[in-house]
Amino acid sequence: MNESVKTFKNESTTIILYKDNNVVKSYTAQVGKFTELSLAPATKDIYKGDEIEVVITSHTDNLSVEGSSGLQISAITNTKFTVKGLASGNYEVKVKNQDTNETATLTLKVKPKTSNVVIGGLEGKETITINEKVNLVVELYLDGELATLKQGDVVFSSSDQSVATISNTGVIEALQAGDVKISVQYGDITKTYNLEVLKKKGCNSQAIALVALLPFAFLGFRRREDYFEE
Repeated sequence: MNESVKTFKNESTTIILYKDNNVVKSYTAQVGKFTELSLAPATKDIYKGDEIEVVITSHTDNLSVEGSSGLQISAITNTKFTVKGLASGNYEVKVKNQDTNETATLTLKVKPKTSNVVIGGLEGKETITINEKVNLVVELYLDGELATLKQGDVVFSSSDQSVATISNTGVIEALQAGDVKISVQYGDITKTYNLEVLKKKGCNSQAIALVALLPFAFLGFRRREDYFEE
């Protein structure tokens, strides 16, 4: 800082105008802590393959920038640099004042351009029976490539847990007859399945009673036959 021109203060902020090589510049700082390095934007969400420009506010040109391998970062030119997202993920880009070791950080989230969730286990299935279990298999494709899912990435839910429940690993268990909606959510993607839980198929009670009486009826006919033979 070569020459202070004017200073504005309130309870929490100080704004200083100064000359640097005859160019009037300014910076804002909290009282008691003058921050001479900042980035705009400081946080940003972009899609894979997109590029953004980052503007540096600083009182020196002696700056360095570094980031993760999932990013392509240009050199700093006229207090600006660009960042391109090469892979999905959460990243930090740090700019450092080499004179004072002060740093400023850009928090960057690179999102895939396309996301698709494929669910197996319910193909063509509209009904299940009480006590039946169905295991859902969830696959995530980001930009067309199979991605690894961690526990908690996918949220499973049942609209009526008295009819059917679903575990946090995707196992559906039918409990009683009725209709239920099973939902699978990953980020902004939600897929819902309508299921009807049916009672187990069984024989008619009257038919069962008739079958049970058949042996006695047969014995009765045999006894009558024996009577006529006498």
